[in-house]
Amino acid sequence: MKLRKNGMLYGILTMLILISGLNAFSSGKKAAKKEKKENCYTIPGEPGCFTDLSTNEGIKKTLEMSEKKRELYKYAEKYFKKGRFGNESVGFIDYPKGEEWVLFVDPDAPVEMFQIARRASDIYSLLALRSRNGQIADMTLIKELVEGSYNRYLNAGQPASNMIKKEITINGYKGMQLKIKNISGKTFIQNYIINGQKIHMVSAEGSPEYIDEMEKLILKSWNPER
Repeated sequence: MKLRKNGMLYGILTMLILISGLNAFSSGKKAAKKEKKENCYTIPGEPGCFTDLSTNEGIKKTLEMSEKKRELYKYAEKYFKKGRFGNESVGFIDYPKGEEWVLFVDPDAPVEMFQIARRASDIYSLLALRSRNGQIADMTLIKELVEGSYNRYLNAGQPASNMIKKEITINGYKGMQLKIKNISGKTFIQNYIINGQKIHMVSAEGSPEYIDEMEKLILKSWNPER
């Protein structure tokens, strides 16, 4: 199902778009040497094992995730029509301009995560976590999360010289950013933002020629409520 309004494309992914898009995403990492395991593969410099869509199990996992995401994205269409991407749980950014942007499903990501991609290489991701024991989130907790992510990439083989940690403020909300350069030919930016008992993770990954533009959209438009 696709809706158009004021030249903006809103898409609920079909299975065909989903699978072809994820295959493109996977092949976009081809510059890195992959080590294949059962139903997934690893890449030097990246933590985790990524679902292998060349296997029946990988395709099944992806289709199951697609069905779960379909209702999530369908409910959020009312925000998409207003030019905002996200929902009340994960927060919002401006809906990226251009018909090449499509809703994206990563079988390895949490069901609650909102993702939108262009050419399956430039990707925005929105997620929110609750602080432990219902406590108010603070910079100490944020620093622990950033340090944990930093160490996972370091242990996966990413050089420390490729990673930058810094404190940030986005529209009045404080947090920290981890930027990783030259990761499978792209730059990955993770923003961890404090909002009461929530920690918002607002991320962008993209090719070098587009990542600055993507980061600016987040800094300009992110809001946890609208």
